[in-house]
Amino acid sequence: MTTIITATTLLKQIRHYPMVDFYLESRRFDVTENTNFLCKQRLSTFFDDLTSNYGVIVNADLIERLNGEVLQTWYNTFMQDKKPSTANNYVAFINPFLRWAYAIGYIAVDLSHLLHTAKVPTAETLPEWERPKEKLLSHSEVTGLLEEAGETGFKERNQAIVALFVYSGIRVEELCSLTIGCVRRKQVGLIHCRRKGGAWKDVEVASAFYPYLEEYLKTRRDADDYEAPLFASKSGRPMTRSAVYAMLRPLQDKLGCCTVSHVLRHTYVSEVEKIGGVAVARDLANHKSIRITNRYDHSSLEERRACVEANDWCAVKALNP
Repeated sequence: MTTIITATTLLKQIRHYPMVDFYLESRRFDVTENTNFLCKQRLSTFFDDLTSNYGVIVNADLIERLNGEVLQTWYNTFMQDKKPSTANNYVAFINPFLRWAYAIGYIAVDLSHLLHTAKVPTAETLPEWERPKEKLLSHSEVTGLLEEAGETGFKERNQAIVALFVYSGIRVEELCSLTIGCVRRKQVGLIHCRRKGGAWKDVEVASAFYPYLEEYLKTRRDADDYEAPLFASKSGRPMTRSAVYAMLRPLQDKLGCCTVSHVLRHTYVSEVEKIGGVAVARDLANHKSIRITNRYDHSSLEERRACVEANDWCAVKALNP
């Protein structure tokens, strides 16, 4: 049995399926370890439900009693209380697996064409009270997040994590892979990081991060071990994505701000774009194109209102009523 800690800090027992492990091994050079981790969660949930409720038998090299009717019935039932985005997430992992299982001979018929992604409503089509919060934190929310992190257990570590997100825009998987040497071997203002895609690069970080770092390292007995993980769990092992999310979400909920995993990165990119322009924001975010950066570049209602009022046309004398 494998114990997986989810972002909501609930423990879920995942059954072991050798077939899933074989599938993950076949694609380990094509996707990241984190993507495969999530894939195992989704496929294990999929098979747990099929075996418990639909009589499907999953052997090491064969899936029995799985046909189109069973698959469609499972999908319709399982997704009844799921959001469209959640349903699409399952389909995105299950369909490639079904194609692979058919090619390998684990199932007799290709069933991947039966599962379709649902149309996800945009914020503009939802009632105002159902619209997601903006993927942008205000300055007061960022300050509040740093302060709230200081009120938790492992406060020095948690504040340093929030500070690194705020002052570098680093991705969570990049943060989890850092060692103490990554921040201490470089001059102030740079950390050495294995970025998305696997390349090691220097990442710019504001000097405001270092007081948080030094306070945190004072709590580490192995602060001089450059090979030790920078952010460690109680057991001393590197923190996982799930552990970081589990730490952040209660703080974000308490502040009433957006709780999506990338909100601090969105906020960082939006801020640096205002100062240095979109080209600088692209390079700091380690994006391949400005098109990707534009997805992270947001403005707040206050900023939009200030821009409207600052328009040159506002200097024209208003009409008398």
